Amino acid sequence: MSRPILLRIINYLELEDTAQLSQVSHLFNELCESDELWESIYHKHSPMPVTHDLVTLAQAIGWKKLFFTNKLQIQVQIRRHRQRTGHDWTPVVLDDSDWSSDMQLNSDYDLA
Repeated sequence: MSRPILLRIINYLELEDTAQLSQVSHLFNELCESDELWESIYHKHSPMPVTHDLVTLAQAIGWKKLFFTNKLQIQVQIRRHRQRTGHDWTPVVLDDSDWSSDMQLNSDYDLA
């Protein structure tokens, strides 16, 4: 099957099943970790509207990481970046120091 068809099928799975499928083979791991899949999952499950700032942040850190980031943390990261750049958005790759203890990952969708 082609990649787009496989991604479409995977998109119908529950998140826990997607995590298990990623362990089946290298191909399925690549598909289950792909930004294409996680962008679709984000649109499907997230209550946050998808803004230009959010898309730019997702391009910098990846849709999967964005999906597991809570709403407050996303707003803080966007605001910090706007302040640093004078409202002109430039993608920034965030490292682990940006995920401070006062901004925890959203555990509602923890796959572990």
